Amino acid sequence: MGPMNLSALRTHPWTRPTLLTLGVMAGLHLLALLLLGGLRLATGDLVLAGTTVDGVEVSGLDRAQLEAAVEDHAEDRLAIEVEVLADDDVARSTRAEIGLRAEVDPMVEDAWSRGRRGFYTALVQQVGARFGAEHDVDFATRLDESDYEIWVGDTVRELSVDPVPALVDLALDANGAPAPEVTDATGGSRVDADEVRDVVRGVLDDREERAVRVAVEPLPEPTGAADLDTVLADVFVALGDDVSLDNPSASADVVLAPEDLTEVLEVVFDETAAPGARLVVTSTADRLTGHLGDDGTEALSAGPVDAELDLSEGEARVIGGTPGIDPDLPATARRVAELSLRDTDRRDLLPGATEAPELPADQAEAALAASGFSLEEITLANPSDGVDVVFDADALARLISAEFAREDDEVVLRLHTDAELLLDELGDELEAVEAEPIEASVSLAGGEVQRSGGTSGLELDAEAAAEQVLVVATSTERVGELPGEVIEPEFTAELAESIQQRVSSFTTRMVPGQSRNTNIRRAVAIIDGDVILPGEQYSLNEGIGERTAERGFVENGVILEGELTSTRGGGISQVATTFVNAAWYSGIKLMRFQPHSFYFSRYPEGREATLAWNQIDVVVENDSPHAILIATSASDRAVTISFWSSPYAEVESFTSPRYNIRPGRVRSGFTVDFGRTITYLDGTSRDDTYSHTYRPEN
Repeated sequence: MGPMNLSALRTHPWTRPTLLTLGVMAGLHLLALLLLGGLRLATGDLVLAGTTVDGVEVSGLDRAQLEAAVEDHAEDRLAIEVEVLADDDVARSTRAEIGLRAEVDPMVEDAWSRGRRGFYTALVQQVGARFGAEHDVDFATRLDESDYEIWVGDTVRELSVDPVPALVDLALDANGAPAPEVTDATGGSRVDADEVRDVVRGVLDDREERAVRVAVEPLPEPTGAADLDTVLADVFVALGDDVSLDNPSASADVVLAPEDLTEVLEVVFDETAAPGARLVVTSTADRLTGHLGDDGTEALSAGPVDAELDLSEGEARVIGGTPGIDPDLPATARRVAELSLRDTDRRDLLPGATEAPELPADQAEAALAASGFSLEEITLANPSDGVDVVFDADALARLISAEFAREDDEVVLRLHTDAELLLDELGDELEAVEAEPIEASVSLAGGEVQRSGGTSGLELDAEAAAEQVLVVATSTERVGELPGEVIEPEFTAELAESIQQRVSSFTTRMVPGQSRNTNIRRAVAIIDGDVILPGEQYSLNEGIGERTAERGFVENGVILEGELTSTRGGGISQVATTFVNAAWYSGIKLMRFQPHSFYFSRYPEGREATLAWNQIDVVVENDSPHAILIATSASDRAVTISFWSSPYAEVESFTSPRYNIRPGRVRSGFTVDFGRTITYLDGTSRDDTYSHTYRPEN
């Protein structure tokens, strides 16, 4: 059908009634709209009359008041308790604690939207409210399942009673013997969580307090007499002796006496074990550290310490060389418990992660042994007559420094000292070590030879001596020789020992009262005690010295250049003659002597001598291997000179008859031959022959 035109529509039989209906409907709708607007205006921004929330009147409240009223009511509803009964035990909880939550916003929205939503619905609600219509908003809730499960678990634990195993408190009696205190085991009961969950869920929406009952399942005691018997036997072993864990580092060991073990050990229940073994003696890191304290626990740890040589306690000993350790405290606690259950062998190493030192103790010990070094006393024997050097352990520790070092991957001990340290250590003793040589001295007393001195000295080589200290300190032979130059005296003790007996002696007579006797006694007193060493020449002039008044000599006659004259010291030619004859019969060499120009009958022919200061001398040489002591004595009637030594030679003397005699008024002159045959101890011999001519004196 094609489109209807306007003219046709106007003439359609239904058009007029339809338009009339539409007009009426539009008028009614406009009227309702005006009515709803008026009613809303009258209500204002308040809750419509006749409105309640879960029976609580909220009519006439503004939005904020409505929210507050609903929240207060929700709080009250959720504070209503539910009791869960299990035999005589009761668990009380509010619905909020159980996990029920109020849906406040939907309830507020429901009450607030009455008369405000939907045109006709709002009109009807507005009009109904004017004629006493009521509307109650149901209390809306939701259950927080997560919180609910937590509550169920808490309630089950509250209403259940766990069985308690027997408790064993570790203790000692007054005598230190194990005295464990036992608390008996008790049974328990259990409430089923599913039952609690189901019955409580069914009463959560009730407006009143509710009580629900749940079944209780009894639980038996977890331990019995067999468990106690076993663990008590273990306790008596555990508290019977110390437990020790040796620290491989330089830090503290763990040493636990029985009283300590009462704090470190505990008896615990092992539900996985079979009956008879459910009570176990054990320990934990917390119990161990609680006993040791912070300081004691920290004292177990250490870093690695390299080995070094300690000389401070009188011996060379290796210290350090220990690993570092980071103790494994849980493992330590377990090890303590394990060791405590042993009757013997209750000692072990401290568990933990170790870090080796760069120089371990065993390598240092091997290096020390290989070096041979020790602080045992050493002696450096003095090659002279000075004192030996003795260094005890303390002195060696001051004198020597030592350190370990690696050489070609091998650990060696390096020792060091030096001359300065050595001299410092010797201190005042150096003077006795490095003594000056002392010439021997001999004298006669009562016909016996008295000896002293003759000791050698030393010029110390301090550098070499320091090295020698190290050599001897690393040797099993603890004696060495002190290095240095030995300085011998000219007259040694050995030579002094060679002066054993009188080997020759000669006496000449004197006329008492003569002034010459003074000079003779003075001269022999001066040379008495002089020593002629082997190979040494002895000058009688030098021995006596210049004859002066200051030295006690007087004027007396003397023959000089064949003429009799007077001079100070005159008469000591008799000393020269006596000396020459003592030397003659000793067998030593006569290097120089001059008989008088005129012969004096008191002397042997030829075998006599004159003496003048700086002019005429008597010189002998000791060609024997022994020292010779000159011993003299003099009186007014005689003078004696003796040579003391060791037997060296036998002497036979001879003198020829006088010849070439030349008469003189006072005394005649003549020539004489004389000499000696010297026979030595080895059988060899030597002849000395002389000839002298005396002048006649007129």
